[in-house]
Amino acid sequence: MKCLDSISRQVCSSLEVIVVNNEGEGAWTEEVEKKYPKARWIHNPENRFFTGALNQGISAARGEWVLSINNDVVLSGDFIEKLIQGVPADGKIGMACGLLLRDEGGIIDSAGQSLSLAKNPHERGHGEVFRGQYQKIEEVFSLPGACGLYRRRMLEDIALGPGEYFDSGFGLFYEDLELAWRGRKKKWRALFVPEAVAYHVRGLTTKSSTPRWPWLGRFHAAHLNPENLDGLIRNRRATLRRHCHWLQWLLHWPWIIAYDLGLYLLRFVLTRGTLIQVIFLLSC
Repeated sequence: MKCLDSISRQVCSSLEVIVVNNEGEGAWTEEVEKKYPKARWIHNPENRFFTGALNQGISAARGEWVLSINNDVVLSGDFIEKLIQGVPADGKIGMACGLLLRDEGGIIDSAGQSLSLAKNPHERGHGEVFRGQYQKIEEVFSLPGACGLYRRRMLEDIALGPGEYFDSGFGLFYEDLELAWRGRKKKWRALFVPEAVAYHVRGLTTKSSTPRWPWLGRFHAAHLNPENLDGLIRNRRATLRRHCHWLQWLLHWPWIIAYDLGLYLLRFVLTRGTLIQVIFLLSC
């Protein structure tokens, strides 16, 4: 509700709102549709997961730009206007994102993504208290999947097939990095626009447990169930196989291997010692 409320309050004059519902229809959908009559609703009888729903929404949209928003994001009133205004006339800007804060207290969730030495998406500024840093428009590697603006011309240029903009096989995790990396290989660029501010409750839709050891709680992956963690590992491996140049492997292999070993060890811990499953992940 808060997400849709924030969209309805946007000062942007020309706005098409498409809601893709992966939970099936029910009494609650009728109530919400009545409250937001200007939105176009797509109800999936079965869960098509994050990437499937995104592809549906993009295919249904008609605008030059498409903004993907998770239901755990709340936009400031001028977010879309500021984001669009921050994109220069350069025709090769294919993606843009704003400043995501965790809450009104001013903790940064993301100021765009950089590509770490381990070749995973690093949320710039994550966990920092916002004190005015990250206050210039600048290029970033990729956008956080929770809230990203994409140029349709770029999406059509890099699509894997008709209507297959994000890899629907990914479901969730690494879909944002994979798409941006695909775009960058075709010379499309991504921008961070700090004047566009939104608020994000990270992990609202994916956190399913509390780690047995408190020190693990600082890692988002530690809150995932084993199935989601397996998906994260598979998608990471697929992304690196597709896009990581052999020279990057050569220069950064210590960080890549260390990060992957950390994920496998976490998988081992979360399943309380199912070593056979971990060996299977390493071999596939």
